[in-house]
Amino acid sequence: MLKIFQILCLKHLNNKEIIVLIEKFNLSNLSNLISFLKDNLDKYNMASLSNLVEIANTRRKQNSAYFTNKFIIGEIVKTLPNFTKDTITILEPSVGSGNFLPILFKKYAHIKQVILKLIDIDKANIEILKILYLKQIPKNF
Repeated sequence: MLKIFQILCLKHLNNKEIIVLIEKFNLSNLSNLISFLKDNLDKYNMASLSNLVEIANTRRKQNSAYFTNKFIIGEIVKTLPNFTKDTITILEPSVGSGNFLPILFKKYAHIKQVILKLIDIDKANIEILKILYLKQIPKNF
């Protein structure tokens, strides 16, 4: 119960607030972004931090990185198969800021072992994901 309460107390940021933070802390700089994330994981909710990572990504156009909104993620997840196997492997070929991860964690929580292979054209995204999701990865993943 305490964990749910803690999650609900995390601050949600709108786009305007995110842009102010990006400018104030120069979060377009990868080192600054990583430091900010490490220092603020317990202050802002995951949706806000994920959105901040997306907006701060100055290589977004160069790498053709596009944000996938929750509605589209929800529609895609509806089409994913329901497995009864003990072990499955999932390939996420353009993980970005990891918007699909929480839904995959939930959808396949019943599988004993899920091998999740995350790939992205931008190596920095993988480094950022390790910070964002380290404490949220279920034991079966």
